[in-house]
Amino acid sequence: MKQPANGGSSGAAALNSGEGGENVKIINPELWQACAGPLVNLPPAGTHVVYYPQGHSEQVAASMKKDVDAQIPNYPNLPSKLLCLLHNVTLPCRAGYLNSSITIYIDFYS
Repeated sequence: MKQPANGGSSGAAALNSGEGGENVKIINPELWQACAGPLVNLPPAGTHVVYYPQGHSEQVAASMKKDVDAQIPNYPNLPSKLLCLLHNVTLPCRAGYLNSSITIYIDFYS
């Protein structure tokens, strides 16, 4: 697996300050991959990815256990998909659960 550019250390985990000032463990990429399994692949920083705003809205509504049809905002002028550039990948571990956190920017030049 290509390792994401997350600035991780060679140790098993490092503490970073997360959202709201909480301490979040950043997991070593090899350990993260071993726990996530062979079917999980994260693209490295600098890769082009496609972002689906509608799907993101549906996931947020579902994670908040809200009625999907009533809670998803409608943006008729927003494209159904946006070509983006993956800027950063971090591998946080919160409350014992593996996560991946990515930062993307819309690629206006492609």
